[in-house]
Amino acid sequence: MMDLNLKERISQHFLVAEVVKTCREDVDNTVINNARRLAETCLEPVRCRINRPLIVNSWYRSVKYNARVGGKRSSQHIRGEAVDIHLDADCWKIQLGELVPLFKHYADYDQLIVESSPTAHWLHVSHTERHANRHQYLRIKTH
Repeated sequence: MMDLNLKERISQHFLVAEVVKTCREDVDNTVINNARRLAETCLEPVRCRINRPLIVNSWYRSVKYNARVGGKRSSQHIRGEAVDIHLDADCWKIQLGELVPLFKHYADYDQLIVESSPTAHWLHVSHTERHANRHQYLRIKTH
C-alpha cells in the first residue's frame, strides 16, 4: 500500500484526503495523478468561480469497495477519474442550476451526471486521459 500524505494538495483547493475519503485500499500513483487531473481540469475552474467549497461525497474507490457499494465494474471512480459532489437536500435544484452551467462552460469533463435517490442528491463529475472527453450530461434516479 502506498504511503499517503492526506494533507497533500492535488490542486489549489483539494487534498489527497478528499480523494481517499471513502476508500484507502489499493491506492497508487496513477489514482492520485488521475485525481489531480480531474481536480485541475474540472473542479478548480468551477470552485474558483463559486468561491466556496465543493463537498466530496466519494472520489476514489477500490474494485472491492466499488462492488460493495453497487458501482459499475467500469466505474471511473476505480481509477480516480470520477468524483461525486454533495448537493444539499434543501436546495439541490438551486445548486444544480448554478453548477451545471459552470461545469459545461469551464470544465473538460467526460461525464456530468445528476444522480438522486429518495434520500440524497449528488453530481458525478469525471475526466479521463484514456480517450477524448465526451461531455455527456445525464440524469439518473437510483432507488
